[in-house]
Amino acid sequence: MDLPVRDIDFTDVRLAYFHDRIADLVDIVIASGRSPGQTTDEEIERLVRGLYGVNTPAANARIDSELDHISLPGSLSGSSIEDLDDDAE
Repeated sequence: MDLPVRDIDFTDVRLAYFHDRIADLVDIVIASGRSPGQTTDEEIERLVRGLYGVNTPAANARIDSELDHISLPGSLSGSSIEDLDDDAE
């Protein structure tokens, strides 16, 4: 499975904000030594979707479906995440 990694143009204030806020939240979660709370988890998810530009109703439904699918034990090999680009067009 290929995972997309976003190149961050730090001269773009919007992209830099997304990056910095995500990094700050992840640092807080790591420092706490616990899983993130629902609010933090949802904020990170919203920021990541904004960073990748996949924050449309159709893309969100597809991502939510994939997240539900891959959250099941042993189901990562059945992910169809590579087809996500087809839905964004």
